[in-house]
Amino acid sequence: MDVARNFHRKEAILKIIDTMAMYKMNKLHLHLTDDEGWRLEIPSHPYLTKVGSKRCFDVNERSCIFSQLGSGPTTQSSGSGYYSVNEYKEILRYANDRHVEVIPEVDMPGHSHAAIKSQMAWYLDHNATWSNASDYLLSESDDPSKYLSAQLYTDNAINVCFNSIYSLIEDIVTDIYNLHKDIQPLKVFHIGGDEVPNGAWVDSTACQQLISQANLNLTEKKEMRVREYLMEHFIQKVSTIVGKKGLTLAAWEDGLIGPKDPYNISSIATSEVYANAWQNVWEWGAGNRAYKLANAGYKVIMSHATHLYFDHPQEPDPNERGYYWATRFTGNVFIPNIKHSKNF
Repeated sequence: MDVARNFHRKEAILKIIDTMAMYKMNKLHLHLTDDEGWRLEIPSHPYLTKVGSKRCFDVNERSCIFSQLGSGPTTQSSGSGYYSVNEYKEILRYANDRHVEVIPEVDMPGHSHAAIKSQMAWYLDHNATWSNASDYLLSESDDPSKYLSAQLYTDNAINVCFNSIYSLIEDIVTDIYNLHKDIQPLKVFHIGGDEVPNGAWVDSTACQQLISQANLNLTEKKEMRVREYLMEHFIQKVSTIVGKKGLTLAAWEDGLIGPKDPYNISSIATSEVYANAWQNVWEWGAGNRAYKLANAGYKVIMSHATHLYFDHPQEPDPNERGYYWATRFTGNVFIPNIKHSKNF
C-alpha cells in the first residue's frame, strides 16, 4: 500500500487491516517513503518527517517538499502527514491482533527526493554548530552527474558512495526494528531499490575511486554499467545492516538484477531475499525477470503491474479512470443484461 505519494491516515490503515483479515490476507507491505513524501517518524532523524512529510509551496524545499500530485500550496491536503511512533505502534498492535504482518518499505537509493531534501534542510540548519554535519547528507552538492528519473526527478538518487549514508541507514533500520520489537517483531525489511535512473553517480567525485576499482568497460553503455555496479555495491552494504538484525531483505526486482542476470545471491548477507517482480509489460523486454530471479534463488513475489495494480483501469479505455502505463486488453465481453455504471 503506497502511503508516500498520497498519505492515508491511521484510521484508513486500520480499516484496510480489518478488510484483509476478513479475506484472510496476512501480509501488509507499507510503502512508507518515496520522492513525494516520508511517512514514518524516525526518532534518530527527525527532519525526515519535519520536512519530508509535508508538501507545500516552497521552491527551496527547506520547510517542505514542493507541491505535486494535486496537493496544493499548503500542507492541508493528502500530500502531507506521517505516522508518529505511537500511531505506528497502534497500527502494529491492530495488525498483530488480526494476524497481519506489517512489512515496512523505505525506498532507496532511488525514489529518495524527500529524504535527500530533508537531510539537506537538517544540514543547513546545523552546519554552523556541528563539525560533522555533512555526514548527514545523502547527496553530493557538486555532483555533475545528470539524469532524469521515471517520475522526472533530477535529484532523487542517494549517493551510495558516501560511507556516511550507511550509518544513517543503520539508524533507520534500528529505529524501525525497535518500533516492532515488543509488538510484532520485525521479520522483513524492504529497501525498495527500484527505478534508479541511468546517469546517477556516473560523474560523482565520491564514486570515482569505487568505479576505478571495478575495472569496468566504460567504452560503451557507461551510465548503465556504473549504475548496475554501484547498485550491487549498495545492496551488499545494506544487506549487511539488515542481516545483523536477523532480518530478511526484500526489494523490487530492478534493485536485484543487472542488465541481464540477477546479482549473485551469495553476495547478499541475509539468508533469504524477497524480490517483488513487477515489470511484466512485455514490450519492455523484462517479462522473464520473475523466472530469472526464482532460478537464481530469490523468493519471488508476483507483483505484476499489468493485472495487480489497483490504480489501473480494468481495460485501457478512456471511459475508465486510472493510470494506463501497464494496463493490457483482457478481452472482457460486455454482457447486456447487467447494468453498467457510466460513472465508474
